Amino acid sequence: MMPSKAILRTTVFLVATTGFAFLANAQSIPKAGANFTSITSNGAWTWYGNPVAVHYEGKYKKTYMGWISNNGTISVGSYNHETGDTATKVIRTGYQVDDHCHPSILMRPDGRLMVFFTGHDGGTISLYVSTNPEDISQFTQETGITDGNGIVYCYPNPMWLSAEGDSGRLYVFYRSLHTNPCFTYSDDWGKTWRPTKQYYANSDDPDLDKVYVNCCSNGIDEIHMAIEKGHRAGYCPCYYMKYKKGAFYQASGALIATVDSLPILNTKIDTMQDPLLANSHGSSWDIALDKTGNPVVVYDQFKDANNHLYYYFRWTGTAWFKKQLVNSGADMGGEDGFAGGVTLDHENTNNVYMSRQINGMHEIDKWTTSDGGTTWDSMAITRGSAKKNTRPIVPIGHKANGKLDVIWMYGDYTGWAGGFNTAVKMYPFNETVAAKNKGAPAAKTNAGPIRLSRTGISVDCADPARSSLKIFTLDGRMVENLTSLLRTSRAGSAFIPFSQIHHASGAYFVELTTGNSGTTQQRVTSGDVVRMVLENHANDIMN
Repeated sequence: MMPSKAILRTTVFLVATTGFAFLANAQSIPKAGANFTSITSNGAWTWYGNPVAVHYEGKYKKTYMGWISNNGTISVGSYNHETGDTATKVIRTGYQVDDHCHPSILMRPDGRLMVFFTGHDGGTISLYVSTNPEDISQFTQETGITDGNGIVYCYPNPMWLSAEGDSGRLYVFYRSLHTNPCFTYSDDWGKTWRPTKQYYANSDDPDLDKVYVNCCSNGIDEIHMAIEKGHRAGYCPCYYMKYKKGAFYQASGALIATVDSLPILNTKIDTMQDPLLANSHGSSWDIALDKTGNPVVVYDQFKDANNHLYYYFRWTGTAWFKKQLVNSGADMGGEDGFAGGVTLDHENTNNVYMSRQINGMHEIDKWTTSDGGTTWDSMAITRGSAKKNTRPIVPIGHKANGKLDVIWMYGDYTGWAGGFNTAVKMYPFNETVAAKNKGAPAAKTNAGPIRLSRTGISVDCADPARSSLKIFTLDGRMVENLTSLLRTSRAGSAFIPFSQIHHASGAYFVELTTGNSGTTQQRVTSGDVVRMVLENHANDIMN
């Protein structure tokens, strides 16, 4: 009876002397509509072209981030973890008004911030470097990457490999030659660059489809790529390969080609996901490395604008483990296929941050697994928001068990060419405190679509005539069907007294299914101090 899709579990405590009652967990969950720290009131980015944010600790403990405004201003900002101070610096004004043009940033080992950006298929990748370590108040004059001859660029991804060159090598991966994946590198921190080199091509039509890539690096000798064959509007497979010491490899370690025999055709590399098999579309959102150095990818698969399924892919060493997490709901706006967004914590790939619709609004969650992705716990970051919370980012290089900045866009989004009015929000919280408090008793609450009291069950239901309410044992056996009682209720909040529930006391799942928002299952128990599990199941729409 219970779906086999991914389960969202939020553990709390239940206290009941008679009937049913429950207590919320004491995680550091913000109140509805909480006023989070704003780095800027006008900023945006895409989910290609990374890092958007980095953390660095030297003299200070700071997180740095970059964005573009809806008037074409390129900026960077910083947050000081010890003082709470924020700072911003305008890098360039009057740039192309397009969120594709947001900056990607990289922190040099000496603490000087590098800022890369280009137009949406622009003629140059611009580069600015902070004049002083850990200080964004002043930058050098613009330099950049350009090959001339009409070559264009998009989505720069800077990465530093310490084991290459005489003293390390700076790579930038981007989309260029005929909108194919390319790269260049510099051995003198960007003073000079090697000519653009294409490393991938589609075998059937190498110059027709724009290819999209997400990259990550171990900072030493490897760069990993999740490659989408074409635009998410098509039924385009998502591939994987990695670069190491002058050659490209499959996830298994099998050699594909050296840099002397590029580009590599899509038929030669690993297929992570083929949405055509499910008659759907798809887009990779992020790639990172787990503690063993294996790649992890978060992916969005969708059939229409109102249903986006988030997936977690992990290379086990022999195969791709795949887990559907949740149906995140509708597009965030701007273009078909623009999900709210899902991203990885690059310092701990057991953590996933996502934007998903809750009560019709895009909100931010943190999901955590302790068994490689089979089961998941969750923590709310935003709830009850007035506007959409989308495209979350976790800074590269943040420190474990400290304050972790989750950064996201908050506001209205109607298009990538300036059709966004979004602030850059941040939630610095202490994971150690949250972990200690997880599951601890707190104040009584009646939050959620299913609310329990001493006398009965209340449910939020906008359309009772199309809804159902059932009670199941923990092994999935239905013991009570309350649908007929629910359907006699008015739209809004329906109440079913315990006097009309004829099963013995114990632990059960109460399942509410609505015509618009899918299924919510809530485990309830009577007795002394016991646990309750709230489980939200994704709609099974991508078989």
